[in-house]
Amino acid sequence: MSGEAIPKKKEWIIEAATQVFAEKGFHVAGMREIAEQAKVAIGTIYHYFQSKEDILIQIFREEIEQRRQFFEGLRTSGLPIREQIQRILEMHFDRIKGNRRLVKLILMERLEPNERFQKVFRSLYEEVARYIEELITEGIAKKELAPCNPLITAHALLGAIEAVTSRAVLYNDEKAAVILREAPQELARSFWRWLGAVPQPALGGEGRSS
Repeated sequence: MSGEAIPKKKEWIIEAATQVFAEKGFHVAGMREIAEQAKVAIGTIYHYFQSKEDILIQIFREEIEQRRQFFEGLRTSGLPIREQIQRILEMHFDRIKGNRRLVKLILMERLEPNERFQKVFRSLYEEVARYIEELITEGIAKKELAPCNPLITAHALLGAIEAVTSRAVLYNDEKAAVILREAPQELARSFWRWLGAVPQPALGGEGRSS
């Protein structure tokens, strides 16, 4: 077997497992079904993974790495905060359109009580939350954003994104198509109305004559 064939078969297994897990549910899906979907022998799967739990963890680790690379590139881009927020939203919804099954799988399995799963899920969530918190902190310092609590605001923004994402992924209808098409721009406008407004001095302040 050549050096190129090994990672390619592993890639097939991961893609097949993502599809099978998303369609059947992780706990119902079996290794044989993954092998059939990937068109490989079941022994080939066990060559790379000890269990279907290991496959799921690998799926999420790859998603974490993809997003980490994106954030690292954005962090050094020098773009204004508003543009960075827009890019994050565009990347997120582009990934949904490119791999709807993966996002559905994340939504379905995020509350799985398995400790290993939770550790990986938290890592993915905290990776995104930490970057947004740092972005908000930087925006406040540059006076591009109104003063706020960056930690709370970052998680509030993620909550809004997650709600919109859930509606787009868990329902396959006309509204879902509209959401995937328009969500980046609409969310960016909403966030900017919230975060971009700089408070004005209140009437009766120090500058008002008696």
